[in-house]
Amino acid sequence: MHELAITDSIIKQAITEAQKHNAQRINKIKLKIGVASAIIPNCVEFYFDILKKNTIAENAKLDFEIVPIVIKCPQCQSQVQITPENGEKLNSKLLGCECNAGIELIEGNDVLIEYIDIE
Repeated sequence: MHELAITDSIIKQAITEAQKHNAQRINKIKLKIGVASAIIPNCVEFYFDILKKNTIAENAKLDFEIVPIVIKCPQCQSQVQITPENGEKLNSKLLGCECNAGIELIEGNDVLIEYIDIE
């Protein structure tokens, strides 16, 4: 259900930014959604279609880019991208290091508006 609040925030931010540029219409909003954010793009799209009615985003489309998880060892700085194939083995061996200093999430946890296409 947190997708409703996030989608509402996305629309409000897009409209505010479009109004700063005297836009009459929002055509598209490009979102980057991290895998670790637990945001479901289909839910965002569902709420977007409801919340955009009677706004300058009424005919807007959403475009999603899914950002994979990237982790690193805080000691030796080894990094690895987490994929569905290796995602079940989240430990220092996945990083290929012997430090055993833990894992630090450095990418894949955010939801960002990459750009807004306006007229």
